[in-house]
Amino acid sequence: MTAGGQVLNTPSPFFFRWTDPAAGELYRPFEVRPRVTVQCGDKVAIFAGDTPKKITLRLKSHSPNVSGAVRLKGPSAWKIAPASRPFALPGKYEETEVTFEVSPAETGRRRRPDGRS
Repeated sequence: MTAGGQVLNTPSPFFFRWTDPAAGELYRPFEVRPRVTVQCGDKVAIFAGDTPKKITLRLKSHSPNVSGAVRLKGPSAWKIAPASRPFALPGKYEETEVTFEVSPAETGRRRRPDGRS
């Protein structure tokens, strides 16, 4: 674990401790989470030609009242639309999906009149 650029070595794991009136003293592992996590719907997208594909991202908040914009970054010759998508997640653990259309760079191959390469 690091803090302020310094490496912290701990001989034992960190735990969060609290007291529940009915259950008594409870513990759970201490976790540091980002305010938002992103998962890609498909782990891999294969572009066999120059046909665009839809890429879906699932955003999950780990804090209340999280908002911002998400964007995809790809090779400069590729087209990604829209450039960014705004999102707002008012509740903790809320989720939403955003979709982008990704078009690969044109390969420069000429197509025959029947549509094949």
